[in-house]
Amino acid sequence: MGRATSAILLGSILALAGGWIALAGSTTPNDGDQSISKAGPLRYSSESRLADSGEAQAGCGPLSRRLIGGGGAVSGIAADSYLKSQSPRDMNIEPPAPDPDPDSHPDDGWGANGVGPPGAAVTSTAICRKGGAIKYRLKQIQPNANDQAAGKVGCGGKRWHVTTGTPFVGTAGGWINSSHPYDGGDRGKAPDDGWKIRAYVPAGFPISVYAICARKVKLAYKRAKPVTLGTSQPGPSRTRTRSTGCGKGHAIGGGAKVSGFVNRGRLIATAPVDTGDPGKAPDDRWRVQAHNLGGEPTKLKAFGICWR
Repeated sequence: MGRATSAILLGSILALAGGWIALAGSTTPNDGDQSISKAGPLRYSSESRLADSGEAQAGCGPLSRRLIGGGGAVSGIAADSYLKSQSPRDMNIEPPAPDPDPDSHPDDGWGANGVGPPGAAVTSTAICRKGGAIKYRLKQIQPNANDQAAGKVGCGGKRWHVTTGTPFVGTAGGWINSSHPYDGGDRGKAPDDGWKIRAYVPAGFPISVYAICARKVKLAYKRAKPVTLGTSQPGPSRTRTRSTGCGKGHAIGGGAKVSGFVNRGRLIATAPVDTGDPGKAPDDRWRVQAHNLGGEPTKLKAFGICWR
């Protein structure tokens, strides 16, 4: 399949109008949610499924709640496991369905797709809130001649602040290398202006980068000290895990930046976690995990975004 054909196919799946995204689907992402909990004004839901059985989708539940954050993780042997893609989801269910969705905004849930050895699972977590000003941004990116894609999408205004984001890699064999918030050089130093990604994309298929942005919210942007992803033992491990805490706040987004060649570093997890406090919601920390396939040592930097 040529690049022109792949672009047409992707265009039939993704529609962009005025900064809003419609992602086609025929079922509600609420189906199959295995864990639902609340923390402050936020609702957390998760779904897990075998990594080779398709996308795990977690939903926001009632239509009064809208997606504000999301994450995914893959289990299994780290050298064989990685996140392929993530994306915000639209229910896209029309009347006479029992719960029709009145719009085409991808505000109803979060999907995660991963690859792993037999028995490995991919878990998707959707983080949602009632009301509030939220918008969903999309930019399509064409990979270079080396099948590497890099790009970013901004929130489109100084009053808007990024809450999470992700690349959508729609081709087999591709993976997420880096996915994190960035600072656009405004007066503030917080990385709140949009989302930046790098991905490995075989055959040069175009991909998309998403950013979810909110207005009139109090957010804290966290960073963890970078760690080295090694190449062999003895020495630093090829697989490292880092996390950022939210204190009394609630984790709603985060990501990771992996240095080095895009086709040598793979992101395994970027997701909220529960640290065993009295609440059951995974709102305490944002955890990332990455693996270095070899060659040269690389660096892993973790980011977290907290609702205050």
